[in-house]
Amino acid sequence: MLMCFSAEASFSAAALLAAVGYATVSDTKNKQELCLAAIPFIFAMQQFAEGLLWVAITYDMMNSVLGLIGKYIFLFIAFVNWPL
Repeated sequence: MLMCFSAEASFSAAALLAAVGYATVSDTKNKQELCLAAIPFIFAMQQFAEGLLWVAITYDMMNSVLGLIGKYIFLFIAFVNWPL
């Protein structure tokens, strides 16, 4: 997992990881490998959620829709997706 220190870094990492995910998924020839090739997309979603949390913390919006979406996406990926 990437450790980011600002919203800009998180959003940049999310964009980079989404590009890597697109490259790996589009290069996959065997459909059985598709789930493994899509893992960078999950990292990208987690980094995007972290960016949303940074914005929500910066502007004191943790109980807004932005903060709630960021919290729930990040927690789902961290506590449900990765352990599975």
